[in-house]
Amino acid sequence: MDQGPFRQTAGGAFPFGGLAGAMAKGHLACRREGMAMDGVKAVMGSIRQILIEVWDPIGVRGIPQARDEYDGYVGAVARAWMERADVAALRALLEGITEREIGLPAGSGDAQGAAEQIAAL
Repeated sequence: MDQGPFRQTAGGAFPFGGLAGAMAKGHLACRREGMAMDGVKAVMGSIRQILIEVWDPIGVRGIPQARDEYDGYVGAVARAWMERADVAALRALLEGITEREIGLPAGSGDAQGAAEQIAAL
């Protein structure tokens, strides 16, 4: 079974939602040109920040209690980044999340700006 940019090294399978926890526990290793887990965690932290500060389709950027609002999407976006998704693919992913998961029109956040910043990581 193809596991994209991650390979399982111990334990069971981890869905996108459990990706961050699995990484924190050391169960996954990255195949992106030798990137260490610390580097992957840093990228995920950057993605988390970009989602709240740039993408922010529901407009919670300035609310401290909502800093974790988009954490459930970090794994999917990180996986796309690890698979070297380009700006268009990242934008499409974010717009799809906006429409299907959040239930708002695709233009409800700055998917383009967020995709550009994520692709540049």
